[in-house]
Amino acid sequence: MHDLDGVFTYDDYSVVVAAHLAEALGHIGLSPETAKRAKNKPAMRALCRDRGLPAPRFVQLDPWADDVAPALAQARISFPVVAKPSHGAGSVLVRRADDLAELESTLREPYFMELGGQIPSALPQEAQAELVRVASGVLAALGVRDCCVHFEARWTARGAVSSRQTSASAAPRSMPSTAARTTSISSRAPSASRSDCR
Repeated sequence: MHDLDGVFTYDDYSVVVAAHLAEALGHIGLSPETAKRAKNKPAMRALCRDRGLPAPRFVQLDPWADDVAPALAQARISFPVVAKPSHGAGSVLVRRADDLAELESTLREPYFMELGGQIPSALPQEAQAELVRVASGVLAALGVRDCCVHFEARWTARGAVSSRQTSASAAPRSMPSTAARTTSISSRAPSASRSDCR
């Protein structure tokens, strides 16, 4: 057991969790309520507006329940507009819309969002083996050899299905630690931070 001096996160998606942990462990940090408010764009902007602080005009919409045009008019918002999730980070799912039709299409467009990862996998061994078999087949078909890859696939009722994204490129910063956790191989040499494809 390690003594903890504090709780900190560099990841936007973990701000609320870190606040709860800090509170539970008795460490200084954001309160959970403050963290939730800071991560919620409409709540943050409403707070700024109510306190007389600069904030852009905004309206929070449920694209399946709200009538978009009157809501924009009531908030005195004109096109072009930027649509973004209430909770998010980076520019994930942020879209510009130049007219009402484009905005409604953008808001109702289906999407998938990665919520996290789990190592080792919670899937049954036979499912994992099938995913590895599919990945190996796709990479062989692409002619990929001797490099780290980012490969995405889904496990469905029909079995393993490769997604459209497969890249053979420089490994992300997390690759050495991920490799260590999944294969017990620890790479500490300077070259461990990059991958060369030949």
